[in-house]
Amino acid sequence: MGSLAASPEYWNGNPIATLHSFKIMLDYAMNYLDVDDLVIAINPKQKHFYEWVLLFDQMGYLKSYDYVKSNPAVAMRQNLDHCKKKYFQAYRNKPPGSNLHHFLFERISQLIRLPDKKAPCRVMDQEKMDFF
Repeated sequence: MGSLAASPEYWNGNPIATLHSFKIMLDYAMNYLDVDDLVIAINPKQKHFYEWVLLFDQMGYLKSYDYVKSNPAVAMRQNLDHCKKKYFQAYRNKPPGSNLHHFLFERISQLIRLPDKKAPCRVMDQEKMDFF
């Protein structure tokens, strides 16, 4: 489990911080955790960004959660086995500066340093898996 939440003052409507956080999370999930899917719960106001830009698929209905002051959330999913191809197809005709496939999978950032790969780990223990 994780969170990419940030104070609105931090990102001020600019998705760059979100995109960099997503790039780190995607790389880590695909290359370190060996997971098949990313599953997120987002505020419905952000749904179009995650659906149209980050290419997530909605996988549930609107639901309220007590731990976020009963604010609504919608569940979305990114299949990691297919996302590289999905991003390529969606962004292949865009120049590198606006090509999300290039940014996520080809561009190397000197600012992002992930730890050395170690033995595989379990993402969730059985109690957390039973919760979902």
